[in-house]
Amino acid sequence: MNRFQFKKLFILFLLLTSAIEISAMIDNRFLPLYRPEYTRYPCKRSVLSSNVFFLFSMGGRSFDECNVNVPEIFGKYDLINISKALEATGSLDPARNVRNPLSPQWQSLTRIPWELEGSIEGAGWWYGYEQAFNDFSLGISLYALKVIAKQSVILPESTITEMRLNKGGETQLRQEQLQANKLLGIESLQFNKSGFADVDLYARYGIVKEYTHKFKKS
Repeated sequence: MNRFQFKKLFILFLLLTSAIEISAMIDNRFLPLYRPEYTRYPCKRSVLSSNVFFLFSMGGRSFDECNVNVPEIFGKYDLINISKALEATGSLDPARNVRNPLSPQWQSLTRIPWELEGSIEGAGWWYGYEQAFNDFSLGISLYALKVIAKQSVILPESTITEMRLNKGGETQLRQEQLQANKLLGIESLQFNKSGFADVDLYARYGIVKEYTHKFKKS
């Protein structure tokens, strides 16, 4: 069996063991986590369930309840604030042997705002199993998830106009912004990660009974 055939069998397995449903999501900025709700019967106490899910996001809500791009959920990218933080923490630029990535001509400015654009994409598989022992149950649920995050740092025209940058100054500022990212440990603006997102083990005690009284209105 080659790799392509294995992938086809695996996708077929996921489709046959998954249920298509719409579920209420937990309040989460990024991932569509949801609590499984099992329907139990007196003759069926143990439950096995699985599902596949996909996610895509290009926007979100900031702390002041405004619509923003995903990378700007926690605030705007301001090169002045970043350079001051690097200088205060003593982060060193080995290429220039200085603590501030900005040129002296720009260090006295109050702000150098940039725009961030990006998206979060992902695909995952959820599995849940609950084994009943009379009225006592043991259960497990887990997520396998692959997440791809992409973003770009854009120098807006408003900043270029405000700083009166020519082409040479614009190029220099972009280079210093890249150097600031390196000092922060940001080598790439793309993130790719696969793994288990959540693994939950739990114990449950519950009683399932038929209705004591049944009524019917004709």
